[in-house]
Amino acid sequence: MSTCELKVVLEGEDPIRRPGEVVRGKVVIQPLAPGMCNDVVVRLLWRAHGEGNTDETIVETQHLGRIEWQEQDVARPFAIVLPSEPVSYHGGVVNVDWYVTAEAEVPWSANPRSEAALFLGAGQEGLVGGTYREPAVRRPASKAFGVDNGGKSKTQIIGLGGLVMSTVFSGLMLWAEAWVGGTLGVLMSIYLVGVVVRDRARQQVGAKVTLSPTQGRPGDLITVDVAVNLANGEQVSLTLIGEEMASSGSGSHVTVRRHELDRLILEAGPHGNGARATFTIPGHAAPSFKSANHEVNWSIEVRISLPNFDAVDHIALVVHP
Repeated sequence: MSTCELKVVLEGEDPIRRPGEVVRGKVVIQPLAPGMCNDVVVRLLWRAHGEGNTDETIVETQHLGRIEWQEQDVARPFAIVLPSEPVSYHGGVVNVDWYVTAEAEVPWSANPRSEAALFLGAGQEGLVGGTYREPAVRRPASKAFGVDNGGKSKTQIIGLGGLVMSTVFSGLMLWAEAWVGGTLGVLMSIYLVGVVVRDRARQQVGAKVTLSPTQGRPGDLITVDVAVNLANGEQVSLTLIGEEMASSGSGSHVTVRRHELDRLILEAGPHGNGARATFTIPGHAAPSFKSANHEVNWSIEVRISLPNFDAVDHIALVVHP
């Protein structure tokens, strides 16, 4: 049994904290019996949780040192500077929360713990570029869409391997007059042929997608250029997609849950040998985020209509708070 209880008390009445702000508070030791601890450790951390496994990252650690107590409460102050990201976020399957935690290292006893939650909001525009925040990257990025390098993509390799296996399986089933198994094998072979053919055609589209800039904040202008030969009547459509992903489980038993945040069709007009769209990042856009089991992603879906099917690819956009 521990000889004390802990309580973390934060100063200030503003429910929203800002990047660069100094959070002040105190750790209060409430004695249950006279005693001591070798150290009280204060940590600033965030947790990503929701419908996935919980992720936790400690941002700062402070040691308040050895403390002794008798019957009266003992308080020790602390002060921590808040970073810029990730901001607090509550979504569909992903949540990000900040905490100040305290743990007393009591000899020969369970360590008492306590924590206090805080909400980290976005920084003020005038603070961008400070010591705790770097400005968004403004350089463009290009991605080759379906450039044929004479080789096979992973999709084609897996598809061809599966095609061989399904063909052999269906042949054996039909030879043994197992009509249900043989029919399923034939259907799988037809499906895999389509997968390989579509991916091969996607490689041969030969388009180049350029995003400028690749990072931004709500309200920033973004330009997407798709360089492709549209002489055969192909059409280009662009869509801004925001999505949350949360992974739970482990090993071969991982479940991924997805939640679509937004899907906005962009107005693309002709530009050179392709198409161009300029759009504003929506004011409600959730900031990009990634941890081991949780993600908030934004991307531009590029869809090129070919004679028999649509070739689709994505280029990532990072949204800062």
